[in-house]
Amino acid sequence: MDDVKNNKDEFHFELGRFGDGDVGASSRVNLISKDMEAQQLTSIATVSSVGFRLVDKSFLFGPIAVFPKTTLSWRVLSPSDITPESLELFFMLQPKLDILLIGAGNKSDIDIVRRNVGPAISKARIGFEILDSEDAATTFNFLNFEGRCVAAALFPPRDYYVNDKEHQAFIRDVRGGLDGATFDEVTFGVGSLLDSLTAGEDKHVRAACYNIWGFRTAKAEEMVQVIHKMRENVKQKSDALLDEKRKTSATDHTLLLQEMKERKESERIKRYQERSKVPLVEPGDDSSTKSKKE
Repeated sequence: MDDVKNNKDEFHFELGRFGDGDVGASSRVNLISKDMEAQQLTSIATVSSVGFRLVDKSFLFGPIAVFPKTTLSWRVLSPSDITPESLELFFMLQPKLDILLIGAGNKSDIDIVRRNVGPAISKARIGFEILDSEDAATTFNFLNFEGRCVAAALFPPRDYYVNDKEHQAFIRDVRGGLDGATFDEVTFGVGSLLDSLTAGEDKHVRAACYNIWGFRTAKAEEMVQVIHKMRENVKQKSDALLDEKRKTSATDHTLLLQEMKERKESERIKRYQERSKVPLVEPGDDSSTKSKKE
């Protein structure tokens, strides 16, 4: 697994087993997830050792604070750092929460978290449950779907086991979504896979294809070429759009300069006309007296 903290500048694509796992809980119900997505409710789709993926396919790194319709980053470094101070945001919410779910990470972390925060949450008169992060995420999904006033504080599990059956099912879904793809297709079977591969470096594309279709297999090499064509197509469209914006900007600038020039010329002509209407009278000479003398 890549060290995300030390490799901040390195590209990370969302594909396959992210860290030790990126597989949803076995009790997750797809129909509920679809309904929640339609209602724009927060729902956690998968749990991994580096973060959480929502049903809208976005991946959130590290610990998170989850609310019915929004998600925030939760800055705690380890399960032992889950303290009453780290939960103050949940205590201040109005109306008061019906229940606060705390995902301690692994099951082995539950006891230490319970000792640290249990008394403080009880004092705040908020219902709470301290579970491992996978169970806490699943429970949050169901309670949120029921319309309860619920929130969750989730810490990624350090050790997340994904059995071969789950891993094979996930890879099969990815492979099925990409088989038969051509360079002009924009639909894939897995969330943001297209954006991740088209935005990454060449070495990541090849590694991803080898991970799905096998190391240096004919299908893997074929898909490498397909994705490279996609990348070229995206780059061409991006360059064309950039050129169009530049031309539009240049045209707008030219029109603006022309408008300013015409406005200045119009003002100059107007001032000249106003000056032309003023009669010329010599100093000390009364025009009315002059006309009488004549």
